[in-house]
Amino acid sequence: PPVWYDLQMADYRTKTMTLAEWPAFRKSYEDFFAASGRDKRLALFIHADEKAADKSLLLIPGFQSGKVEALSPGGWQDAGDVSGKAWGVLVGNDTANADFGLTPPVVFHGWDV
Repeated sequence: PPVWYDLQMADYRTKTMTLAEWPAFRKSYEDFFAASGRDKRLALFIHADEKAADKSLLLIPGFQSGKVEALSPGGWQDAGDVSGKAWGVLVGNDTANADFGLTPPVVFHGWDV
């Protein structure tokens, strides 16, 4: 089976992150993702809360989550059911939403910081 065979059954972790925390975490995650060879089992997703523009819910798959969480310690928790929300890809392969079986947002602006 392809590498991403079990991705749609992945366990996920979430963290609410502020816009102020984002630039440092983004750089660290992008470096980690590049060092992995853009592993399809890795991706960083966002569910933006329109009521709170200064913070958003980030989502990572369980694969190597301990290493990812170490890039931004504290506040991570089990995600539970991630269906029913639209998840934009912040860092990942072009097919990340489909690979993980996550619904992409209709319009996605992300945190362009």
